[in-house]
Amino acid sequence: MTFTPPLERATPDRLAGERDALAQQLDYQRATLLRKIDGLDDEALRQPRTGSGLSLLGLVKHLTETERGWFLEIFAGVSDQDSPAHRHRSRFRL
Repeated sequence: MTFTPPLERATPDRLAGERDALAQQLDYQRATLLRKIDGLDDEALRQPRTGSGLSLLGLVKHLTETERGWFLEIFAGVSDQDSPAHRHRSRFRL
């Protein structure tokens, strides 16, 4: 089975209001990543692409957790103790 992205990539309006600009920029970045993985099968998505072993699927997971963390913790002020991102960050606290 191959992945087909559901989004077209639209250039963000640089003169939009702050909220619209943020939403458009996120949509643009999401669509960019989806275009890069378009047509790859499961094996290709899981194949390590870096020296650290990061795969494209791992990158999608990382970006999803990063975005989730920003919206929950930074914008909403909600602590998400159970998120993988939170557990990862807590290992580096001194």
